[in-house]
Amino acid sequence: MAARSPSAPLAPPRDEQPPERPYLTALGRQLLAERFRVLAQTVSELHDALEGAPHRHEVVDAHRRASRELARLHRVLRDAGSVEHVPDDPNAVELGDRVVIRLPDRSTRTYLIVDSAEAPLDDARISATSPLGRVLLGRHVGQEVEVDGTDGSYRCTILHATRG
Repeated sequence: MAARSPSAPLAPPRDEQPPERPYLTALGRQLLAERFRVLAQTVSELHDALEGAPHRHEVVDAHRRASRELARLHRVLRDAGSVEHVPDDPNAVELGDRVVIRLPDRSTRTYLIVDSAEAPLDDARISATSPLGRVLLGRHVGQEVEVDGTDGSYRCTILHATRG
């Protein structure tokens, strides 16, 4: 893993608790900003639908849900730091790292460990607060870890980790 600039801001905590402030990858920020733009248009269209017709329960509910999600995305984008500016410990798995693990069946999987706000963007991202994400954070390449998953526990080995 490449070393980070000594002038970079302080890193989020390395314990098992997720950082209070969200930290996003550059691509994650871009994708969330695009989702925000699309959702803002949807909220506007739903608002217009409420203005011109009798209020249908489904439209009111959809507008309420979309408005809440829009406000949440706004807060995330406004408050989020960048994982690319967080100092990197080349000896430990951290937020923003792409991690390759070997599963018990000898197959490998690659994941990008991200903030929970960014995790739903695609299948390659896992939340730092997920069972696998929590176990990987702070661990080292070569280490075997035990994951308590929804389908039971399993062991995996960390094969490689680099800043995503």
